[in-house]
Amino acid sequence: MKNAWQRLKEAWANLPRSTKLLLAALLLVGGVALWYVGLYLPAQVAEAPTRPLTQVIEAPPIPPSPP
Repeated sequence: MKNAWQRLKEAWANLPRSTKLLLAALLLVGGVALWYVGLYLPAQVAEAPTRPLTQVIEAPPIPPSPP
């Protein structure tokens, strides 16, 4: 494991600064996206649809037509 850690450390030291900044930006964007999808969106409660307050007018039944 130490050998792998040393290789990773050397690889990180050999990366240009622009690549390190890109990786840091991607990590930040990924973290914010995970927070948004995993924690923020589920906490948003959908509003229950409200019923319109219109009154229904009932008409008397239609009498059967004479034969």
